[in-house]
Amino acid sequence: MKQNIYEIPKVHPFIKTLEKVKELRDNLDEHIEITSQLWVDGKASDAYYYSAEIYHECQKILVNAASLMSCAGNKNAVSDVGKLIKSAIPIEVGYTQEGWFCVRFPALLPKKEKGSTDYVRDILYTALSDFFRQHPTIKYGKCMIAYRHVYDRDYPERHWRDHDNVDINMASDTVALFVMKDDSPHYCEHHYCSVAGSENRTEIYVVPIEDINAWNTARQSYADDGVTLFENPKTRL
Repeated sequence: MKQNIYEIPKVHPFIKTLEKVKELRDNLDEHIEITSQLWVDGKASDAYYYSAEIYHECQKILVNAASLMSCAGNKNAVSDVGKLIKSAIPIEVGYTQEGWFCVRFPALLPKKEKGSTDYVRDILYTALSDFFRQHPTIKYGKCMIAYRHVYDRDYPERHWRDHDNVDINMASDTVALFVMKDDSPHYCEHHYCSVAGSENRTEIYVVPIEDINAWNTARQSYADDGVTLFENPKTRL
């Protein structure tokens, strides 16, 4: 059978993913060079900002490297990838003492228009899948999803991001998949706040609609390293 000379050869997913890792590596090298030069030039606050960008590029490399393992066709890939992501990016999942669901992501979420944020979805999906594999699934009805962006207190305030410049879509969709009955505007409200803390991180809360005022009051006195999380909710939803 003659091959169609106009047919574009299919590229194996392993090769496509490997090329993506190479591209991300180049982006990382560029960010490292910029950060280094900023530090040499005495622009410490700008160097600090670009250090966060280096962190995000490393996360992307991690997740795509994990995808590379999956594309290799090894039967143990799913289990091995989950273990690697869990050990490299420790995400905390649980419930506050009031029964509010919470996810603590050990970094700031990326800015909008910074390229693909699929890695955020992959990291969260792995963590939430692991959590609910061991605990009963709970679905909130009318609720609020709240983002508490915590900035290292040494991070210059001029680099704090406007809330509408933070890409939360992948995170919201993933959390909603596990703990919400419906994330449409009729059922789900959104709230955003930013505070200074001991280190950069993102806290995501899902709160029943009737508890919005209680959460807004409680979050103003949260401990520097976050509230204690429990494996099961202590209140009935």
